[in-house]
Amino acid sequence: MSWIRRDVAILYSVDYSKGFINGFLSWYLLLLLYNWGLAVFAAVRLVAQVLASIANVAGAT
Repeated sequence: MSWIRRDVAILYSVDYSKGFINGFLSWYLLLLLYNWGLAVFAAVRLVAQVLASIANVAGAT
């Protein structure tokens, strides 16, 4: 993964295809944000299920 960052930095520093690099970075960052959102959703759902199980064991309806 570090080689990708290095190569992008080299290409960007020599002013090579900045439009393509900016487009790739914006797409990559959106994908990272989407994956982060899925992870947060899964964690919140897991906590909700655990709390519901605890409430069920405690006798709540």
